Amino acid sequence: MYCTRAELKQQARSLIASHYWPVIGATFLVTLLIQAAASVFPLAWFLLFPLLCGLTLYYLALADGRNVTIGDLFNKGFDGTFYLRRVGGYLWMTVFIFLWSLLFVIPGIVKTFSYALTPYILARYPKVKAQDALKISMTCMDGHKAELFVLYLSFLGWGILSSITLGIVGIFFVVPYLSITVTLWQRQVMEDAIMRGRFTYEDDNVVDGSATVTAGPDLLQDGSSDPNGI
Repeated sequence: MYCTRAELKQQARSLIASHYWPVIGATFLVTLLIQAAASVFPLAWFLLFPLLCGLTLYYLALADGRNVTIGDLFNKGFDGTFYLRRVGGYLWMTVFIFLWSLLFVIPGIVKTFSYALTPYILARYPKVKAQDALKISMTCMDGHKAELFVLYLSFLGWGILSSITLGIVGIFFVVPYLSITVTLWQRQVMEDAIMRGRFTYEDDNVVDGSATVTAGPDLLQDGSSDPNGI
């Protein structure tokens, strides 16, 4: 079933209510580390992306009702087997968005939404190659870019409230609320794309339109496999 924006938000609020301090702790810790890494530019590339990947997997594990700890956030995000592939995927995404932005603002914004599923794909399906994750994202986001834009826009009021409270409401509610809602939305779009045949899994390959991209054998047709084990 494809959930509405309101239903996704309700799921996110329920998830936060039942795991409040773990969710707040994980979100705050990642935010703090990202800000610290950003102050040392070379470190930002190698810490930012794995941390975001680990946080995505953390939220997914909670949403799926699996046991997960703060330690899993780092263990999965910095998994040595897939570390460079994930960092590479995020780097390619950043570079392409930057290049498109040079053609004026609008193309950059459009590509930002086209690549929106890339972090989810790199986290959930780590054996997908870096550039292939971008291709899959573009295919799956076709027809969904405006939907995601409206989802972000619906949090505008919360963003204003967070600013008024000097970020306090943001830290203790808005940031995890937005992040979990978007993660749930990403999962639903990917599952819908699989059901509609927008891309399918065949043995060790993902067939994306006319292009064949390499993926792991643990990517199941029904999307129920969790290749990260959490």
